[in-house]
Amino acid sequence: MAEKLRPDYLETNYNDSEIEESRERIVSLLKEKLGEVEASTTPQSFRMALRQLRTEINSFIED
Repeated sequence: MAEKLRPDYLETNYNDSEIEESRERIVSLLKEKLGEVEASTTPQSFRMALRQLRTEINSFIED
């Protein structure tokens, strides 16, 4: 599910529409994962959802 998105906009030459499109996809994915955290009903499901959210965030940062 982790779509690879390039967060290094300050270091490369992306046009505004590419940046906006990627931003919208990143925000959408994070909202989805945050919804899973919010919907968790047990401590175990909460921790699992947080781990998945962290994984998504790290994938944006590392790529």
